[in-house]
Amino acid sequence: MLSEIISETLPGTNASAARNRLGRFLEFVIITALLAAPLFVASSARAATETILHNFTCESNDGCAPYAGVVLDSQGNLYGTTYEGGAYGEGAVFKLSPSGSLTILHSFFCNGTDGCFPIGGVVLDSQGNVYGTTQSGGAYFYGTVFEVTASGTEPWVYSFTCGSDGCEPYAGVVLDSEGNLYGTAK
Repeated sequence: MLSEIISETLPGTNASAARNRLGRFLEFVIITALLAAPLFVASSARAATETILHNFTCESNDGCAPYAGVVLDSQGNLYGTTYEGGAYGEGAVFKLSPSGSLTILHSFFCNGTDGCFPIGGVVLDSQGNVYGTTQSGGAYFYGTVFEVTASGTEPWVYSFTCGSDGCEPYAGVVLDSEGNLYGTAK
């Protein structure tokens, strides 16, 4: 289902991009910024339509408040974060498969090592690892940069000290071809 929608709607995958002379996306993927919010595909054509891909319910096996955007891998899976929800209510990293199945890859827990409350987007590396930030949590409770593997483990977390490294990152990170992560913190 999702792979069919993506292949039919993303610019550059079919003739829809050729019809768009103004350079605007005719179709796009977005997550709304409401608490119990849907993940959907929407059209910006004159007769707007949308297809709900997932409704976040704020239950422990689901996310809540998906503020940031999503990224798409080569297999058609969507990845993102929710600011709340997950097993501990402190945010989650999710994967939505092409068939529409949602998997919580990691539930954040403000326990002195893990981050919590991710508000920025995520990036993927070529091995399927997900990288992002949390605005709180970590060893000093000033936010983190995290990695979550495709299997859902969290091999490392960088904890901001609120010193020269800044604190409380609200934006996500970008990944260069060498595997370096770049981002901002206040």
